[in-house]
Amino acid sequence: TLLRQCMERSVSRRVWKQWYQRRVRACSFGKGVVEKQQRVSPCAVDGRLIYDIDKSPLCDYMISFIYKLKDLPDIKLMNNVLENFTVLQHVTDLETSETLLCVACVFEVSETNQSQYSIYRLVGQ
Repeated sequence: TLLRQCMERSVSRRVWKQWYQRRVRACSFGKGVVEKQQRVSPCAVDGRLIYDIDKSPLCDYMISFIYKLKDLPDIKLMNNVLENFTVLQHVTDLETSETLLCVACVFEVSETNQSQYSIYRLVGQ
């Protein structure tokens, strides 16, 4: 997935096996409503270390949120709800507390049946 590709690019210079922390936080109106933390360890695949962070199941809050959102009568109302909803993912090195990756997800319901997304990568100097 895209998140895995960003993570691999962000930590690809690291050659040792290291533990990382992944924190996912859902925010509504700028306040955290649910947060999940997990430790991530790489596995060796074809001589490379792979950080597989995309197989984490959704929490009950997110599942309930999605069902309630889908029950709304129209796309405009769904998008009004989503204007105030974001998901933040923050990946840090457990040993050094260095931020390796930070992703903010902002959502909108598409009026077509095709997925649409934009990705921006901020790089420090």
